[in-house]
Amino acid sequence: MFAKLLARFPIYTVVEKPSPELIAHHRDQVPPELLEVWEQYGFGTFCDGYLKIVNPDDYADLLADSYQLTSSPSEAPPLVLFATAMGDLLVWEMGYLSLVDYRHGNVTIVGKTLKNFFRVFAEDSYLTERLRWEPYPAARERLGEPAYDECFGYVPLLALGGPETVAHLEKVKLREHLYLISQVAGVLER
Repeated sequence: MFAKLLARFPIYTVVEKPSPELIAHHRDQVPPELLEVWEQYGFGTFCDGYLKIVNPDDYADLLADSYQLTSSPSEAPPLVLFATAMGDLLVWEMGYLSLVDYRHGNVTIVGKTLKNFFRVFAEDSYLTERLRWEPYPAARERLGEPAYDECFGYVPLLALGGPETVAHLEKVKLREHLYLISQVAGVLER
């Protein structure tokens, strides 16, 4: 299924290969489809720079401080699998993939399985409606592609009344930006 994504977005930029220890540690926590991607491609960016496959351990503290699962908590903690260039996190929890949308302050389920997510991800309607792809193409045209540890962030923050326009987007450090939003807007809950 990941091959279908790469057919539409053929450039995958590898940032880091996960260690065998990291793969072993997460073997029972993430879907097998993702383990295959980690082993074949590693952590990196694709989808014209919009989606980043990340090391869940790099985001564990951020997620613990800024997100709380309130409905049917499971024993397994939520894990960040992907980050978007618009500052959203895609989190694996309770067998679902959720979009934690910090900029708008909400959480939605975007995939019942990772296999399904990989299957529908490349569809234009899914990118726009479910993953809130806009205004990424215009921001990328204006500012260039953000680095692996960056995203586009609204300045001033939407939570502070900033306008949701491309003119108010800047490249910012991803983790720091999400921490800032959570300090201003509070912990997100699902």
